[in-house]
Amino acid sequence: MEFGSVLNSEPKTVSESDLTRPIPGTPPFSLATLMVWVTFLSLSFCAWMTFLNGFGLNATGKLDWFSIRFYGTSAVGLGTGITTIVLMVLWRSRGMAWSWQPGHVMLLWIGYYELATISAVAVDVTTHDPSMGYDPFRQRIYEVEGLVQHCGVILILVVCLSLLRFSRLWRVVFGLVIFLNLLILALMNPLQLPMGQFISFEMLRRSANVMRIVVFGMVPLLALWELVQREQRDWLHWVGIVILLLHYAKWMNYLAGF
Repeated sequence: MEFGSVLNSEPKTVSESDLTRPIPGTPPFSLATLMVWVTFLSLSFCAWMTFLNGFGLNATGKLDWFSIRFYGTSAVGLGTGITTIVLMVLWRSRGMAWSWQPGHVMLLWIGYYELATISAVAVDVTTHDPSMGYDPFRQRIYEVEGLVQHCGVILILVVCLSLLRFSRLWRVVFGLVIFLNLLILALMNPLQLPMGQFISFEMLRRSANVMRIVVFGMVPLLALWELVQREQRDWLHWVGIVILLLHYAKWMNYLAGF
């Protein structure tokens, strides 16, 4: 099977032995894979701890539980996303082929998203002047971060949906993620367009929250449905499912007031 080959869009019935056997062409999870993953997770956590310490924040008392979960989840998403990219490059360089699956795409865009986040924080911590009450450059850093994040995620998903064939339900999920990022870009309003009576920031904010809830609910339901249908998925796909749920769990906690 060639790299980038399409996925079967229709569920198929396989035997019990097929479910336990790796998908042809997909490198199995190994000790070396685990070591690479742990390495990048450790680097991600170290980077976040270093930058937070640069702002005078630490886990010993100046960070509340919500912040610890937020930054911890970001570190997990960053480390796992980078691990995925590194593994794919290594597999490709060694002539290994694999079938693209929805979870792989999730890991790519989440890794990119978190990389943009920590890059902005790195610029902020190195240029921040505590003596300034208001720093317009600091605000600009995070405005650019938002544009890079959401435009990049949209581009990644549009390219993947154009080149890869997923089932209709997975395409709906990715379409909702694209729509969510478009809503956030509209909320950022980089062109400073006037908001009318029927389109307001509050309406856009609520719509974005609804999209997060819908995606957070659809992904595990669709994953369970594929298990019932005995759809063959590899280990990296399931890692992507978990990381996406962790990514949106931050927002679910925020919306729930936890």
